[in-house]
Amino acid sequence: MSRTVKILSFLLCFTLVITVFSVSSTKAFAVEDGTQGYVIGEGVNMREGPNTSSALVTQLSKVNIVIHEAVSGQPVNEGYDTWYRVSTLDGSSTGYVYGIYIKIYSSQDLTADFEKQLESFPESYREPLRILKRFYPNWTFIADPVTISFNTAVDQQYAVPNRKQVHMTYKNGDIAWRDPRSFNGTEWATDNGNWVSASRAAIAYYMDPRNFLNPNDVYMFMQQGYDPNTQNETVLRQIVKGTFLENGYDGDADAYIKDIMEAAATSGVSPYILASTIIIEQGTKGTSRLISGNVENYQGYYNFFNFGASGTDDNAVVTSGLNYAVSQGWNSRKASIIGGANKYNSGYISRGQDTYYYKDFNLADLDFDHQYAQNVYDAYVNSIRLRKVYIDNTEVALTFKIPVFTEIPAEIAPMPGTAGSGASGSETSPIYRMGDTNGDNVVNALDLAAVKKHILKITTIEGFGLRSADVNSDGAINALDLALIKKHILGIQKIS
Repeated sequence: MSRTVKILSFLLCFTLVITVFSVSSTKAFAVEDGTQGYVIGEGVNMREGPNTSSALVTQLSKVNIVIHEAVSGQPVNEGYDTWYRVSTLDGSSTGYVYGIYIKIYSSQDLTADFEKQLESFPESYREPLRILKRFYPNWTFIADPVTISFNTAVDQQYAVPNRKQVHMTYKNGDIAWRDPRSFNGTEWATDNGNWVSASRAAIAYYMDPRNFLNPNDVYMFMQQGYDPNTQNETVLRQIVKGTFLENGYDGDADAYIKDIMEAAATSGVSPYILASTIIIEQGTKGTSRLISGNVENYQGYYNFFNFGASGTDDNAVVTSGLNYAVSQGWNSRKASIIGGANKYNSGYISRGQDTYYYKDFNLADLDFDHQYAQNVYDAYVNSIRLRKVYIDNTEVALTFKIPVFTEIPAEIAPMPGTAGSGASGSETSPIYRMGDTNGDNVVNALDLAAVKKHILKITTIEGFGLRSADVNSDGAINALDLALIKKHILGIQKIS
């Protein structure tokens, strides 16, 4: 055999070895073409090739996709090199997505018992819950009946201005999230810095459970009681990883872990919720003076959950919070964590407000003055840390308590702001939807009634609702505007 032939033979054999290795590597995580999957992140890049240097096709956020194949590509995250070639459901885009952002639906059949359980939920809840059950077979979903309708619940939250708020910069300052009653024609009435009363549409969006029955957001319904059979230090360490709680104190790296687990056993509150709440209240670095233990006149006192902490500036907040700690005898980190956990239980868990959702929207006993936060998206934000821990753990057993109203509209409450208003700073020249007097982004019987009552001087439309009520822009709100709204509702003549 000539030298040239030998070289060619060697190269051919080498190529075959590489090919076999590549194929076997791909088969190790092969998926059937047409498998259904789900993008679990926000703004996830779809690229032309399985690497970050390839051109961007589009971005995907929490959407269903079709998976065609799995391939080895650039190991972006700690040596993990799986990429998926996927398409959007409508086939408009095809490309590669890094594997950590993809969940694959199980093809397993759901049990008859689970289908029976679903009968407790409205039909519009059921398919999202089926998808979640296929992802997480050990999850349990409880249909929790509440005694009022969805619209009544939203109206009760909206009835008191500033009961629910949004930040003025939320969604790039889009005024659709803001309560029109807070606008006097030239400026917005803000509270506690740069917060403004939330619009009815914003409240409806965050109160509609169906907007959050997906693998990203469902944790706002996770029950927060302590279950020693399913909750443990291993998962707790995942939650505190990268925060000051991971490092302990006084030379004991596990000090916070021990304190939180003891607090859970004592109070009946989930250790995961306790850790998440501390991190939310104190930040990941834990540099707040409320937990430093060295504030003058308050040496050795701590307030990890910020109970009683309020004021117009930082000094006032710290002083009030530490005065509260003194009154409770929280003269050590452990005392503060256990004492705070007990108050958390008595203030919320024992009242039935045992999910992030119920803490912020008190449908447990309908005491809407007893709610954890004014921030309308607080439950959504607070569930993110839990999501990061559980999103890839398909074996853990969790229970979710999901409100079921006496009545709920067939249409899921849409996200406000389809028109938008531009960046923050444009609020003195907002965009109006003619006929929409209450800022809920639809023109319906509520607006018709509001205009009628305004004309009869029973009630008064306020804020930029005044301009919206003047449908024909003639400078007056009268029977002509009422007629135009009525025609719009009946489909006779749409308001442009």
